[in-house]
Parts: sequence; structure tokens; C-alpha cells
Amino acid sequence: MFAAIVMNFHKKSLDWNRTRRRLGFVAIAIVLIAALISNGSTQLASAASCVVLPVSKVTAVGNEVESDPENVIDGKLNSRWSNEGRGSWINIDLGKLANVCSVDIAWYKGNMRQNTFAISHSMDTKSYSQIFSGKSSGTTTSFERYDFADVITKHIRITVNGNTENNWASITEIKVYGYFTSAQENAISNTLTVRSVDLSGNTITGMYTTIRSSSGTVLQTGFTPLTFTGNAGSTYSVTVSDYGQRKFDHWENGAEGRTRTVTLSKDTTVTAYYATGAPIIANPELTVRSVDLSGNTITGMYTTIRSSSGTVLQTGFTPLTFTGNAGSTYSVTVSDYGQRKFDHWENGAEGRTRTVTLSKDTTVTAYYVIEATSPVPTPQPDKITGVYVPLYMYPSSSGWTHWQKVINEKNAHPELPFYVTINPNSGAGSFKDSNFATGISKLKAADITVLGYIAIDYGTRSMSSVRAEIDRYTNWYDIDGIMVDEFPNKVANLDYAKDLYAYAKSKGLYVKANPGTDIPESFVNTADNFSISEGSGYFDINKLAGWHTKYEKSKWSFTRHSTPSLDEDFVEEAAEYVGMMYVTDGLSPTRYHHIPHYFDEMVDILDDLR
Repeated sequence: MFAAIVMNFHKKSLDWNRTRRRLGFVAIAIVLIAALISNGSTQLASAASCVVLPVSKVTAVGNEVESDPENVIDGKLNSRWSNEGRGSWINIDLGKLANVCSVDIAWYKGNMRQNTFAISHSMDTKSYSQIFSGKSSGTTTSFERYDFADVITKHIRITVNGNTENNWASITEIKVYGYFTSAQENAISNTLTVRSVDLSGNTITGMYTTIRSSSGTVLQTGFTPLTFTGNAGSTYSVTVSDYGQRKFDHWENGAEGRTRTVTLSKDTTVTAYYATGAPIIANPELTVRSVDLSGNTITGMYTTIRSSSGTVLQTGFTPLTFTGNAGSTYSVTVSDYGQRKFDHWENGAEGRTRTVTLSKDTTVTAYYVIEATSPVPTPQPDKITGVYVPLYMYPSSSGWTHWQKVINEKNAHPELPFYVTINPNSGAGSFKDSNFATGISKLKAADITVLGYIAIDYGTRSMSSVRAEIDRYTNWYDIDGIMVDEFPNKVANLDYAKDLYAYAKSKGLYVKANPGTDIPESFVNTADNFSISEGSGYFDINKLAGWHTKYEKSKWSFTRHSTPSLDEDFVEEAAEYVGMMYVTDGLSPTRYHHIPHYFDEMVDILDDLR
């Protein structure tokens, strides 16, 4: 009996313990749910704090008439900012620092085309950091939101790299979402000025300086005297650099480290003292000369001098003298000419490109071997006018039918030259497209010359970017050359055009240039062929005469669109002046997206003339 009572008591105790544990788990679950709800509320509150920010000013790289930058903040979807050219940008100045959460953009004709673009931000408009890149949906003219991690900034820039119809940038409205902290809302600005002097207190200028935030972010760089605008109460670090014989010694407060911190409470000036050694030449000269293997001077070897970043600074013919900056590094590239072939430099280096760091006036010498000359054949007039086709259709499904039509016509006229330009994605694109690779192989199997499309924005696109695109083409596709669109025709861009041509030729590529209009005669040796007329309808044949006839007609071509029918007399007469031509009934903006109905007729005429 006693044992039974004890066992019953023990069982009830175990049941109570289980109940307590279960209650404990329930309590823990309630706490976790409450925490999640609380966290969600915090996130919702944070998201809700992102509102449309006021805009201080709107600027842009340029704009079409009556399509001013300010139109993007007028609250109207029937006005817009527009500018032609890939890389066109518009900048939103918030007036002061803000925490930016997202950007809303309403695209002009946003329901008809996709725009490729990037969003970047800046504290001072001197350097930008990208925070978003992508494409618009192509389905709406209303606002589309583009989210990214919150950034503290003052300027938002939107850079448009064309759309699926053309190279225009067109935006109707922009809204920047974010919030101000109380410190940002009530921020008071103070200036920090950095100056430099020698040990006698005489002002010296041009000492490179970097100003960073307390977290180490670079806020501004430049040369003394340098003035930076910061927030009162904030702490910044200042670092100064040496230059040539000028070596940092100390600050005005006696500190000897070249980096110091400054907390702004008023407009402040700090002074870096420098010890100056032997006199330096601020702008030493770099002279490039050329000689034969016996040391005898030869002249006229084309030379290119670039900065360390690859920017072309000067071109010309030896002997060439360039004025640089002491302490800066430059690259020098010399070219062959005729039977003169580069052999080595005076220091024994065998690469035709070398680097030179200037600390004084410097002369470098390129040695050339002179190869035996061979008889030069007498040039013969080019009697064949070929067919040119901007083959901008995607090579699959319905697009392939146009490619196949060109191949069929070539097979039917095997002796007539055919040139086509392929365009994977407004250029080579960012990856190898297998459909294009297959299509190109079929074009080449039919003995068609294949050119890759490249646009250079009339000589403003960076040469390093152009070279990289040429390299992508040659690495991914079996092309014979390039078709350079937006080719410059201003004498100021002549060196740019020469440099591009030299690089393409170093890759063994044919170069067809499309300025779309006539060129100065000084440009004649910067491409193998120039399309000196591109437009709608037919044009005056006399435009192809004049000084152009001093050169073989293979130098010239034209492309005409929006011509509903073929004028046989025009084709026959124009063929006397050009090495290739294309006429199409296509209309803008898709004028080169199909083969015209009279294509076979045009090919027959040109083949008969052959």
C-alpha cells in the first residue's frame, strides 16, 4: 500500500515536470516571435523612412534642344531630358549629404524599348562609385524602382549606354529616395585648407594630398593648396606626399608624421613643411630618336607616347620631343615603316614599347634594321565594286533568314566581293554568343569578309576601352576586320584615329570607318575604307568625285536607307567611285534589321559591272 502511494506520487511529479518544460518551450517561442515581430517592425520603420529627397540642382553631359535636364524633376511625364550618345549621363545634386536607399526612373518610350544603364554616386562629382547596373523592363512608361544598399552621398548620376532601338538617353522623371539623419539635416560646414611651404616658410604648390573620413574613406584628393568642405564636429585625416626632391619634414604643430587628424570646429588651415634638396626640373623633356644599326640617324618613324594609364598624350615622327612631369612614368611605342623594322632600344630592350620615368631631360633611341627593298608594283585602278551589308539581325529563327539570303547571293556570285558587319550587342558584348560564332563560320565558308561593329563616340571613347573590345572580338569570333562607327572627322581627333588604326593593324584586321560624312584628306591613311555618306534616299554622285579620285576607289563606300526602290542608273554611276555600297528600303530606327526586297537586283548589277 505504502509502495503504491509512493509510485503514484512519483508519477504525478514526472507529469508536472513535463508540463513545466512544455510551458518553458512555449514561453521561449513567444519571446522569439515577439523578437521577430519587433525586428520586422524596425525594418518596416526603416523602409518607411525612405522618402523622396529634395533636389538642389540637375546637370547633364548635354541635351537635345528643349529636352533640358531640369525636366526630370518637373513632375510631368510628357517632358523629358534627352541626349544622343552612349555614355550620356545626368547628375542629381541633393545639396547635402543624405542616406540614399533607391532611385525611381520613368523612361521615355519605356514601354517600347529597354535601356542599359548604371547608377553611381559621389561626394564631390570628382570621382564616382557604381551602386547599380542593369536594364529597364521595356514594359512601362511609369516609374521603375532600382534598389541598392544604402549609401551616404550627395550626388547621384545615371549613365545610359543606349537602348534596344538606338543610342539615345531619354528620361522623363527621376526620384531619389532616402532620408536625412538629424546630424545631416542640421549639418554645419567648415573648410579645411592644406598648404605647403619650404623650411623657410616660402609657399610651394603642387604637393599631392589625400583627405579621408574617420572610417578611412577617401573624400577628396588634389594638390596643395587644397580646400575641402566638411561637417563641423567631424574628424578627418590629411596625408601629404613627396614629390621629386621635395620631402615632407613636419607640420606647423611640430608633428612629424605625414598623416594627421583634424576635427573641424571652424574654418581651419594646416601647413606641411618640406625640405628641398637639389633643384628639380618640374617639366623634363623626353626625346625619342631613331637610328640604323650603324648609329646613323633616320627620321620619320611614327611614335606614340602614353600616360601610365594608357591615355595617348602625343604622337608624331622621330625625332619627337615630349614635355612631361618629373616623377611621372610614360610609355613610348615606335612603329615600322616600309623596309625599316624596329630592332632594339639603346638599353638593349627588344620590345617596341618601353616605359620611362622622368627625373630629368631624357633621350631614348630606337634602332632599326633596314631590310632589302623589293620592286614596288604600279598601282592599278580598282575595277570591282563589292557589296556591303550591315547585318544587324540576330542569327537565329527569322533573323537567320536574312543571313542565309546574303550567303545565297554570295554563292550565286562567287567572284563579287561581299563585306558584312555583325553586331552582337552594340559591339562585341560581354560574352561569346554561340549563335554569332556559328553564323560567322557560315559567312566565312561562303568567302564573305566579316567585320565586327565598334562605336567610338566620335573619338571621345577611351582608347583602352576600344582596344579591349577589339581584343574581345578577336578572342571570341573569327572576324576579318572591324567597322568603326561614329568615326571622327575633326582634325583634332587625327592622332586618335591613327592610334586606333595602328592597333587594329597590329591584330591583322581590315578597318572600315563610318564617319557618316566626308573626311579631311589628312585622315585618308587612318582606315582601309571610309563610308563618306550615310543617310536617307539617294544623293549627289559628285560628292564622291573631287580629291577622292586621287585614291583607289576601294578607299570609299556609302550606305543609303529609306529608298523604296532601286535606281539602277545611280548604282552603275556610283560604282565608278566606290569600292563597296549598300542601299536598303529599311526605315529608322530599324533600317538595318532586314535585307531589302531588291537586294538580289543590286547584286546582279554590281556583278555585271565586274
